[in-house]
Amino acid sequence: ERKLKHEDRFQLSLFLKDIGMGVEEQCRFWAGIYSGYKTGGPGGNLWADRSAKYRYGIRHMYGLEGRRVEYKSKTCRRVMEGGGGNLHCPLVGEVEDIAKYLRTRNMNSEKKDKVVLMCKEGKARMACGSLAGCGREVDFAGPAQLFLVARRDRS
Repeated sequence: ERKLKHEDRFQLSLFLKDIGMGVEEQCRFWAGIYSGYKTGGPGGNLWADRSAKYRYGIRHMYGLEGRRVEYKSKTCRRVMEGGGGNLHCPLVGEVEDIAKYLRTRNMNSEKKDKVVLMCKEGKARMACGSLAGCGREVDFAGPAQLFLVARRDRS
């Protein structure tokens, strides 16, 4: 099933916000996804039937509606701890699962072994920075910050 649960949709939306996606761009993003869900409602699809609710939610997380609080995406620590939805860090947990995940990545075996070792040592954030291709030790609090550092490093 493609439809994300509320908490997962909320965290993805916050991540997109934190990497610089604007309100209207985010509305177009979700409209594109939820227009594909056919319903028996008057609009014929999930976005058309609930667009006011979804737009309000998006605007709310940007601090433009409701209490006017601007929300931030979860930090790596919060993602690693879990809690709410299906959001989790693939670099925390059983080393066999991490190695299996890394086999799906296009990278040399030396780098994979280095990442697995970092995970075994409890250095998931360092491993994540290595996977992001930063080529250096990076200090970041959450996935959105890492994304921005990696994008800047590639520019």
